[in-house]
Amino acid sequence: IGATSPDEGLPNALSLVARAFEAGAIAPALFAYEIENVLLVKERRRAFSPSDRQRTSDVIASLPIDVRALDAQRVRNRIAPLATRTGLSVYDAAYLDLAIEMGAPLATLDRRLSASARAEGVELLLP
Repeated sequence: IGATSPDEGLPNALSLVARAFEAGAIAPALFAYEIENVLLVKERRRAFSPSDRQRTSDVIASLPIDVRALDAQRVRNRIAPLATRTGLSVYDAAYLDLAIEMGAPLATLDRRLSASARAEGVELLLP
């Protein structure tokens, strides 16, 4: 969001997004829900106009992101225990779990998720 939002446009986010796409961006299915929720909250708080929200959503939807399905068994048996062990939310643990499974680096600007990734032996993509 930070890379595509008219209210943010964070240079670190732009750099991180570029690096993620070079590596081949992969995300759990909840990615779409999280993106749309963040955009809707920004619109409700008047940080975005409806057209800003739609434009940002369209840009993100056009990005080459390999979105991977999640099933309840995986959430219960892998992701929730990872969240418990690391202190992450189940949502953030889903991204970490996918990076672990794929042997892929994790792209995040979130400090807690970064620390957990390091503790789990996951490489980080840095801006």
